[in-house]
This record gives sequence, structure tokens and C-alpha cells, in this order.
Amino acid sequence: MISIAARSLIQSNLLDIFIAAEGYLEQRRNITYKKVSHAAIELTYGCNSSCPDCYIPKNLRTNHVMDESLLRRVIDQFRLNDIKSIGLLGGEPLMDTTVPTISRVAGDNPFTPFAIITNGRYIAENGIHKLEHMHNITYNVSIDGFSETNDLFRGNGSFDNVQQSFRVLRAKRKVYGSVTTLRKENLAEATSKEFLDMLCKRGVQIAGFLKMKTISESMISAEEFEEANRRMQPLISQYPMIIVFGGNGKGYSETKDYCYRSLYVNPKGDVRLSKVDLGENLGNLAEQDLEHILKKIKTPSC
Repeated sequence: MISIAARSLIQSNLLDIFIAAEGYLEQRRNITYKKVSHAAIELTYGCNSSCPDCYIPKNLRTNHVMDESLLRRVIDQFRLNDIKSIGLLGGEPLMDTTVPTISRVAGDNPFTPFAIITNGRYIAENGIHKLEHMHNITYNVSIDGFSETNDLFRGNGSFDNVQQSFRVLRAKRKVYGSVTTLRKENLAEATSKEFLDMLCKRGVQIAGFLKMKTISESMISAEEFEEANRRMQPLISQYPMIIVFGGNGKGYSETKDYCYRSLYVNPKGDVRLSKVDLGENLGNLAEQDLEHILKKIKTPSC
């Protein structure tokens, strides 16, 4: 039987990565989702790092944290609308200002799986003591290459933080994965056998690779991304971990045989479909029910 924790990792806001993987699509040809299937909550736009390609503009990276009463309402609205897959994002979702709230809310919703996307710094410095007994939380740690490359994108010492966070999560027997954003500068390194060897050695259970759709000269093309995917296929079967490729950016995907949607909710409760278009606003969950907001989303044509 799949544990709540394992199911959480698979059904996290990274579901767009898993669903978009070509191999997965081939197995699911006859299934079509025509409604919102998962959602991500941005607890804060604050962060303990300063990645140059972050989709959150610097002027929005404040330490404001979503009010706990609003967070509980958002989760209740998801449940009422049959959205069972919930991701917790930032900024950085694991900080001193957010962990106590996550602990209380996750504890009060033991059958709701939460997947956290983190840079690993909090875990490396503090462990997961306040979340250790939460079996409905999984962790996805961002890592974009080996030490020099990762620190170039995520700041000095970030690679060591990631490695330590892997050690902590492994020692605590948590379900955890890695998330790698592919760019021109790290494309060869981050898709190499040596990099996969390192992730496997650190106990990573799901390794996700994505292409962020932000405006940057370092971002790779769709063709380069697909070529990296094809190049890695012979390696995938060699590892006891799930390796998946997928897009990122617009929280809506449509193919000939499959479509799905994700929602993003910012710290103030504003709802959007696009991860990177922070100006999009379908409504506010502090003021409206999600059912009303969902009516604004047209049914996809697939």
C-alpha cells in the first residue's frame, strides 16, 4: 500500500513534471483531466536566498507570510473542490516565520498530503524537528548542479546546504526528491550520469528536471530540453529512483491526449493559473469561494 507521504510526493504541485513526462503520457493515453487537478500555495514571497532567475521580482520578496486563518480557508476550499494535491511554495516555504504555521496546519489536516519545494537551507541549519512527526509532508529540494554550478545560481554555500538537507531527510526516513532547473550553463552537467549518481547516493527518490519559463538568456529552448530528455532515457532504468522531465511556468498544459491544470495562490489569497505571471488574478480566496473562481476557467478543448 502506498503511504500518505509517498502519495503526497507523487501528487504534489510537481505533478506537472510527472504528467508531462513522455513515458507517462504513453501509459495514460485514454485518460483526460478537464479540471483543476492540483494546487500550490505560496506561503510567502520572502526567501533566505537570492537566485538570479527567480520568477518573483525583487520588489515583491517581502517577509509577509500568509495569515494562518487564510491558509486554513484555502486548504478547506481545495478540499471542497476535490483538489487533493497541495504544494507549499515560496519564496522559501521553510523559514522561522513559516515552519510553526506549517506544523499546526499539517497537524490539523493529517490526511491531506503537502509537498514542500525548498532550497534546503532551513533543514540544513535546523533539521526538521518541528515537522518530524508530520507523515503527510514530503520535501523536494532544489539543486542545479555540483558545488560550483549550484552556488553560481543559488548562492555560496547552497550546495553544501542541499547535501546536508539530504542527509537529514534520509536519517529521518522522509520521502524526498530533487528539483533541477535546466539552463544553458548547467544542461550538460545536470543531465550527466555523474550528477544522477550523486542524487542516487544521497537517497533521492524522485528527481525532477524542468525548464523554467522566465525571461533569461540562460534559459534553454524547448528543443534543447527535449533533446536532453531523449539523451537521458537510456540512463533512467539504471537507477532505483523516478527520473522525470516536465515543463514549468504556465500551470496549464494541453496535449492531443491529455490536459490538466494547476492553481497558484499567493500570500494574499489571489488565485492564478500561471506560475510566472504574477499579474494574473482570477479572484481572491479571502473574499470568494473557489467554486466561484473556477467557473471563470474555460474547459480545455482536448
